[in-house]
Amino acid sequence: MTMAICIKCGSEKWGAWTPCEGCKYEPKAIEDRARQLMLTDHYYSMQELDLFGRRIAAGEPWVFDERTTDDFLAEYIQALHAQAVYDANEALVNEYRDTLDKEERDFTDEMGELVWTSSALLWRYGHFQGRVARAHTIGGWDAALAEFQKIQAEDPRLWSLEIMRSRTDDIDSYIVNVPARPTVGV
Repeated sequence: MTMAICIKCGSEKWGAWTPCEGCKYEPKAIEDRARQLMLTDHYYSMQELDLFGRRIAAGEPWVFDERTTDDFLAEYIQALHAQAVYDANEALVNEYRDTLDKEERDFTDEMGELVWTSSALLWRYGHFQGRVARAHTIGGWDAALAEFQKIQAEDPRLWSLEIMRSRTDDIDSYIVNVPARPTVGV
């Protein structure tokens, strides 16, 4: 089990998100859960954790600078997003996996869940991409966007895909992808 330091009182505890036996604090908010995760043996040695715990117990409000904390929080939110996207699309991922031969499956088994999910979502979108391309050819960006949104309404599994306009010189086109970071929230 994970050894952690309570972000409120500096006591040692088992598990990042378990209640502290010393002060009874239990992190609920995303930022507090990320901060609590930072103070675990996943990231620091027991000697470092002991030092952090003593600093917090002595009244220091937080042991990391704002940038380090913000960077960790952003990574934590990204991980939550990746997990949410995978969880929402696990059946589609399995459907996609079934279309691959053994060699492709073995290769892609090495990849993380977000890569699997992205591949499955783009594979599914491939069934519809001709409609978006035709709409773009006939009516430009606005028509492509409208058709893309219709497709998402028809197949809600594609909710996490986004379409972005791409302009270079006189060429107006678009790209469809799975954002690596949440665009609205987790």
